[in-house]
Amino acid sequence: MTAETPSPLFYNAIGPWHRWFAWRPVDTVTHGWIWLRVVERRRIQLKLSLPGPIRQDWQYRKETA
Repeated sequence: MTAETPSPLFYNAIGPWHRWFAWRPVDTVTHGWIWLRVVERRRIQLKLSLPGPIRQDWQYRKETA
């Protein structure tokens, strides 16, 4: 059984996890900084109930087996 990766506090996940090659250093939720390896990432967006512009970003995690 795998545990669900938590979402950042003020963001909602708006896309599924997909494989991506980390050609630059990325800070993962599960294992810290990873570089030059395959990781999983998904698109996240600032919650719409918060004031200000809509902001999108990526969330990364180590690839699951």
